[in-house]
Amino acid sequence: MSRLKPHESERRLERFLQKLKFQDNVFLVFDKDVDGISSGVITLRAFEKMGIRISKTIPNFFDAKKFVDLKDFEAGIVVDVPTPLQENFLRKTKKKMLIIDHHPSRDVQSKNVFYINPRLANKEIYQPTSYVAYKLFSRFVDLRKEKWIAIMGTVGDYAFEDVKDLYKNHVKSKNKREIWKTQFGRAATRLNSAIAIYGPERSMEILKKSASFKTFFSNKKIEDAHKKFSKEFWSANVRVKKSSEFYPHLNLIFAQVSPKYNRISSALSSKISTEHPDSLVILAEKIGEKYKIHGRMQNGKMHVGDILRNFGGGGHRAAGACTIDSNDFVAFKRKLLLILEKK
Repeated sequence: MSRLKPHESERRLERFLQKLKFQDNVFLVFDKDVDGISSGVITLRAFEKMGIRISKTIPNFFDAKKFVDLKDFEAGIVVDVPTPLQENFLRKTKKKMLIIDHHPSRDVQSKNVFYINPRLANKEIYQPTSYVAYKLFSRFVDLRKEKWIAIMGTVGDYAFEDVKDLYKNHVKSKNKREIWKTQFGRAATRLNSAIAIYGPERSMEILKKSASFKTFFSNKKIEDAHKKFSKEFWSANVRVKKSSEFYPHLNLIFAQVSPKYNRISSALSSKISTEHPDSLVILAEKIGEKYKIHGRMQNGKMHVGDILRNFGGGGHRAAGACTIDSNDFVAFKRKLLLILEKK
């Protein structure tokens, strides 16, 4: 992995901006979670302040089979999407690309690809894309009015130790487990609810139009989504507790879940792992003929992303995911137990 030198991120952004032409059509791809949408809105506002119009926003399509027509665009920006998902696209495209991310990755910098990721300087650092985008763009334009969005997105990705400079005077929490009880934790939960109920595109529009933290938090659509999401969340929480399998000798909690709304399982796995920080929490979410596997472990003693890479997934030390076919579920569980036995 390359090691970024001080200020190299700014230089890469400058080179991308220098490559842009006034008439270029620019698209933005954002991940479909709280950090992805928050960093997407920060990027939109930063480029608007730089006088550059982003004409199309697209939820992450790199892991989907649907086709997205980008032939009318000369340049693109991607935020919070793991680089391995983009590899095929990046190999084929000749478009000018700015990529801002924080997932473990190699450096994909090239003639037309400008890649910014704090892990290139320190592979163990945990600074979500909302944090990275806010800090980076703030060196070029005034984003003080967008700081609350950066904090919400960063809290939404459960970051703490490496982002305290952003949290200072705003997030009053002594440890990582308490950040969800803060006003920004509650706001991140509300945005997550909106994503589940309305989808990522509509949720981004709501956030984009919110002039302040207060207007976002009190938005009627956000409140309605949160009520619907919370009702299903607590119902699913009861079902999961009844069905959970405990493996004390492996520090493993394993459960299956089939919630009504998207993003319930991700929130549930985070909640359970916060309550059991010394256990690896694996939630298997049934979606059609697939299982989406959600993994969490708060104490960092096992690398969740590395474990789930054995099944074609990945992620961070504390959180990861993968997708398997329903027919492979029994084999997945057996192999997981064998991997943990060896650890």
